[in-house]
Amino acid sequence: MIGFGAWLPDQPSILGPNLQTVTNAVPLAKSYGPFRALTNATTALSSRPFGAGSFRDAQGTTHVYAGTETDLFELANDGTWSEVTRALGGDYACAVTSVWKFAQFGDLCLCTNFDDEVQVITMSSPGADFADLAGSPPRARHIASFRDFVVLGYTDVSAYEIFWSGFNDAEGWTPGTNQSDRQILADGGIVQGFAGSDVLYIFQQSRIRRMQYVGPPVIMQIDPLTEALGCIAPGSIADFGGGAAFLSNDGFYILAADQLVPIGADAVDDWFLNDLNDDYLHRITAAADTKTKVIYWSYPSTQSVNGRPDTVLMYNWTAKKWGCARLSHEGISRVYSLGFTLDSLDALTTNIDNFDVPLDDPSLTGGSLQLNGWGTGFQLGPLSGAALEAVFETGDFELHPKMRTYVSAVEPYIDTTDVTVAAGIRERLGGAISWLTDEPLETTSKASADASGRFHRFRVTVASGATWKHAVGLDFEAALDGEA
Repeated sequence: MIGFGAWLPDQPSILGPNLQTVTNAVPLAKSYGPFRALTNATTALSSRPFGAGSFRDAQGTTHVYAGTETDLFELANDGTWSEVTRALGGDYACAVTSVWKFAQFGDLCLCTNFDDEVQVITMSSPGADFADLAGSPPRARHIASFRDFVVLGYTDVSAYEIFWSGFNDAEGWTPGTNQSDRQILADGGIVQGFAGSDVLYIFQQSRIRRMQYVGPPVIMQIDPLTEALGCIAPGSIADFGGGAAFLSNDGFYILAADQLVPIGADAVDDWFLNDLNDDYLHRITAAADTKTKVIYWSYPSTQSVNGRPDTVLMYNWTAKKWGCARLSHEGISRVYSLGFTLDSLDALTTNIDNFDVPLDDPSLTGGSLQLNGWGTGFQLGPLSGAALEAVFETGDFELHPKMRTYVSAVEPYIDTTDVTVAAGIRERLGGAISWLTDEPLETTSKASADASGRFHRFRVTVASGATWKHAVGLDFEAALDGEA
């Protein structure tokens, strides 16, 4: 058996068992798994979501908040959205290129979109609405909770400014009082976002800085980590506790323990930058699944319609493998599931037989922090539906150096029979690939190939809706042409 190698579209097709195409498959340690369809676990928002956040309050109750262009909403246990827009000040005016960012500070949920005042809600207070945060903080694009402070970045005073609140006081915004202060970052470009816990990483366009709390009189010590490397898309920052992954101007990196590791170089960076519709960088969203150790980036490709995200790029940071999926959606969010009773499922479906979320899915049983996606109808739900059609295309095999070979059959090692295989042949690496017909598996678990050529590659397709867990590799029957 030849195991499916890593998906490395930036590498030459002739090197090793590397895959040239992986579509709708999640990278696992020794295999690839199915990428599942997006399900609807909530009712629809009134319009496109511009961001979401999820937290536990002082009593341990989970909350999910989402923002649209004009309103803020909270998710109820029956899967419906309740409007919690501020009573004073009315509707918001979130610009089409802006994003709602959320952060927790004790029992408070804070959020900001730059175009309106920073908002706050007491999560454990039943029936509460959001309101303008007291203390007159600036409007800001980015927000984070760091140690005992709330930190804002890219304010309406300066795109280069960071501003932190008073010590243990989300409403204290007078510089010089209770350790609150502000600082303009003189170089490195505009502030693009934050990540981290023990230290706060500040991402700029062409620089990354580390902020540490050292106490008065300095309060915050800010040191540069990079000289010319930064983040080009705020939504690409995926925070996963001790580190973060992000998109720089030359590809993807992971930052952990103050060390930068390029994870997309000579792998997917060139492919991604050619596939990305960079007119819609603001539509990129990212989330890290700490359970599966997979980071997800949602983005609009050059084939997207009006900038709607249609692609999900995945990186397994323990296996160091990439994957990709194609589906039209509105973005991804990592949220706590609230849990449903059988009665409360009536808000989501009137026919349990047609409900596309498994009843034992964590999104329904409650309490788990998991990856969710926004459907094109503005519903939120887990990626737990039927498996999408998965495609694996190998690189080129030269089975006998400088000689034509004949491949009679191909056997994929995938735990389902809902598979077809097509062989592709060409005489020169620079020549066009001639693809033969997709063939189903026979009772021998092999698919007929009947392919003669100097270079061979194989495309394995797992049918949509098939039940499977692992795509491992393939084998083939081959001989020198004329000796079969």
